[in-house]
Amino acid sequence: MATDTQWKVIEAKILNCARHLRRQGALCAKLVGGRAVWRLRFVEHAVDHDVHRTIHIGSDPEHVRRATDLLARCRMQGQWRGELREATRLTGLGLSALGKLPSGRKPTGFGGKKPPV
Repeated sequence: MATDTQWKVIEAKILNCARHLRRQGALCAKLVGGRAVWRLRFVEHAVDHDVHRTIHIGSDPEHVRRATDLLARCRMQGQWRGELREATRLTGLGLSALGKLPSGRKPTGFGGKKPPV
């Protein structure tokens, strides 16, 4: 049960930093006393400087597996946001080409002519 309690703490720390982990971050091992101790390393970008952060994962293989999965989910959310942004942009272009922009706006970019249908 201690493993689950420890994981909840690690999970909360990772989720708290999820916005930084969408595009970067890595699990790194360091030998301590002859065993591999894992940590999640990433950079928090501030306005005037960057701060290197580390979340201690530990040596429990289950914690390392869960942290790897959670990091992959953070990355996936970052990809979904980019894909959603691109889909929204393409939908706007399609509506513009059809002359069906929301709020009664007229399409532009056709030299004063109606867009081709």
